[in-house]
Amino acid sequence: ANAGIFVDGVYINSPASSLDVENLERVEIVKGPQSAQFGRGTLAGAVNYVTRRPTDTLTGRLQATGTTLDEYEVNGFISGPVSDSLSLLGSFIKREKNSEFFNAYENRKDMGGKNLTAFTGAALWEPAQNLSFYLRGSYADTSNDNLGIYTQGPEFNNCNLSTARKYYCGEIEIDYDNIRALTIDPNFLDGSAGMDREDIRVALLTDWEVAEGHLIQSITSFQSEDSRFGSDATNRAIVSSVLLPRGAAVDISYDTRTISQELRYNVEASDRLSFLLGGYFYDSYQDEVATYIPEDRGRSSEQSLAAFGSVELGLTDKLSLTGEVRYQHDTVELDAPTVYVKSKFDAVLPRVTLSYNATDNFMLYAIYAKGNKPGSVNTRLLSQLAPELIPIDEEKNDMYEVGLKASALDRRLNFQLSGYYFDWTNQQLTQQCEPPQCLSAVTYTDNLGKTEIIGAEADLAFTVVPDFWDMRFTAAYVDAEIKYNEVVGSASVEEEAAAFGFPVDPVDGDGIIVSGTPAPASPDFTFSATNNITAPLGDTGFEVFFRTDYAYVSEQFASIFGQASTGDRHNLNMRLGLQNQSWRFEVFAQNLTDDKTPLSLVRTIRFDGSFSPFTPNPSERAFSAIIPEGRKVGVTATYNF
Repeated sequence: ANAGIFVDGVYINSPASSLDVENLERVEIVKGPQSAQFGRGTLAGAVNYVTRRPTDTLTGRLQATGTTLDEYEVNGFISGPVSDSLSLLGSFIKREKNSEFFNAYENRKDMGGKNLTAFTGAALWEPAQNLSFYLRGSYADTSNDNLGIYTQGPEFNNCNLSTARKYYCGEIEIDYDNIRALTIDPNFLDGSAGMDREDIRVALLTDWEVAEGHLIQSITSFQSEDSRFGSDATNRAIVSSVLLPRGAAVDISYDTRTISQELRYNVEASDRLSFLLGGYFYDSYQDEVATYIPEDRGRSSEQSLAAFGSVELGLTDKLSLTGEVRYQHDTVELDAPTVYVKSKFDAVLPRVTLSYNATDNFMLYAIYAKGNKPGSVNTRLLSQLAPELIPIDEEKNDMYEVGLKASALDRRLNFQLSGYYFDWTNQQLTQQCEPPQCLSAVTYTDNLGKTEIIGAEADLAFTVVPDFWDMRFTAAYVDAEIKYNEVVGSASVEEEAAAFGFPVDPVDGDGIIVSGTPAPASPDFTFSATNNITAPLGDTGFEVFFRTDYAYVSEQFASIFGQASTGDRHNLNMRLGLQNQSWRFEVFAQNLTDDKTPLSLVRTIRFDGSFSPFTPNPSERAFSAIIPEGRKVGVTATYNF
């Protein structure tokens, strides 16, 4: 959520699952605040998908895949010239995965299924050598089951047992025989839980070299998303509850429209001097209607105006300095039947990079960057939420990074090492408001946190035998420690925090201050290893390939208190096949060891019970776990022309 997703430089404000990732030229991943270059939503980094452009020769691909998880996919593209200056590309993808997880409440498999149908059309027009227009449009229709979620009930709680909420300390394991969710109910818009979404995206990229070394670029985009999301609010099929008197079925419909325009003027003044000037406009609105506690949540909108620039200066033949800055003005608005809120935010976001190329094979660098996550508004249960709690302020992040990049053995050995520090303030975190401040118990987002992150990353790639055997290893350590988090608004939650030994706020005596705990959903260690072997298969014109990928992710905690965790995750993938210039056949296995470690955890409550008598308390702690996809073995056939 804190790393922005972009396609050809266009910010994507909807889930990346609807993107056609089969037609990419490359994927650019950058760490740390990228506000100066990319802009919105890049507090922790950015991922930019660069799409395949139409070609001036006839090319194409057709690919089919099937797996043991009852999953099928067909995708393909065709590209070629229409004239000397115009080329076209068309692509499609059809993906179906039947329900994977058995729902004990409904007595059937109806969780974890996914369906995607998407089409893309693109045109590249180059009327002159110095002028090009790249137009790309896509349509995606997504229909998914209820997400695979297991909720561990309060009967497993084993610590803080003297408090009203109680808690669980330790690793949470998924009980596949007790996955329960309400997925069939008339309160769902189409009678069943799940997610349905239609996305339309159109972008026009223009490059105009007005003179040698002077390039004007324009990026224009339009995005439309119509979606509905239906789910079990309890994730335990608690259909009758004092906290959910209208039932557990939650269904929300969204109607989102977004336009953006960016202009860039790039100048290569000399071998040692280049600069960039640019401007950006972004306008997005979302209409939201909920059917649980039926509520028109009105229209929330975001508008952003920005000016940005950068200068890259070669101080010497080996030393270079790059300075970037972005001024950003954001306006956030909520216009609902019961409330109107408007907030404005201004930010100056710099980034400075100093690079020293000691040799052609060894480079040192240092970076400072400031990032932000724009403010927003709470839209959930507006009729119950106190008006002063509706606006959400922006988050801020200061990053410092140093590192090196080196190569040896004729670049067969490549190594990168970096260390960084993040000072993350004004964090947007969930809180609970209770009467009398709010009309009922409401979960909302507020700015109450500060986290410091110290980390190191290493990346080693080694070609053991050229054109035959290569390996890659990555490792990362992250110490993400909560320095300040104020728990306020709910007596039972404050009691919960105090039971773990956290002190009362010494300033005003209101709330509990949590500090010194690991940040939720942040693993301390990650490691990956890749082994890839490719060899010719005699004189057949084919080559055989075998690839192994292993990934390790250490435990992640459910909340700011630590305690409840996912446990460590180990993932092993393998791939074996044959290929030549036209054909590729492969057998693959993903999650070969069938690791069942939860992907993530969400702290929740039991929902059932009664406040009077106090036991069982409907607010006792429960924990929801996102279920990983099981072992999957499949085959893929690809034809290229």
